[in-house]
Amino acid sequence: LHQNGHSVFEECRIPMNWDTVDCDLQVFYRKLNYLRQTNPVLRSGIRKVVLLDSTNGIYVYSRGNKAAQIYVAINIGTQPRTITLASPGWNSACDALNGNRILIQPDKMVLTLPPKSGALIIPQN
Repeated sequence: LHQNGHSVFEECRIPMNWDTVDCDLQVFYRKLNYLRQTNPVLRSGIRKVVLLDSTNGIYVYSRGNKAAQIYVAINIGTQPRTITLASPGWNSACDALNGNRILIQPDKMVLTLPPKSGALIIPQN
């Protein structure tokens, strides 16, 4: 597919025009960039679907390698959703993206996501 002399994929790689983006979006993108830089598993880990619930708009995947593992949880729905996953074996965890509370129990990990939001779940030392 081509548009304006570029393939669609190439257009997705055109630099963002930051002059037209509001301040909140700039801050959010900077935070995403920082999290990607400080969590190498986001750049090189293997992605695995953990939960896909299209009815409720929930998608969770893990990304990991031999050294680390993280979870990304997304709620595209219009209602808050409580997500229960098998325990990753961590003692504690945090949502590095939005600060949502993560409950770790011996057999499960539980979090509630507001509508149209996400979480980057990382182990906490």
